[in-house]
Amino acid sequence: MTTEQVRVALGDSVGNIGQLRRDLSDIKSRCPDRLRRLGFERLFWFCDCLG
Repeated sequence: MTTEQVRVALGDSVGNIGQLRRDLSDIKSRCPDRLRRLGFERLFWFCDCLG
C-alpha cells in the first residue's frame, strides 16, 4: 500500500501525512526503540484499521 492508501484507510487527514510517514517508517523498521516511541496503542490502532 502507498502512504496515501494507508492514510485513506485510517481516515487520517491530509495535513497529518508527515507524521503518518514517520509512523509507517517506525513500523517497517521493526526496531524496538522506534516502536516504543510510536507507542503500542498507536501501533495496535494501525493494525486494527488495516486488518
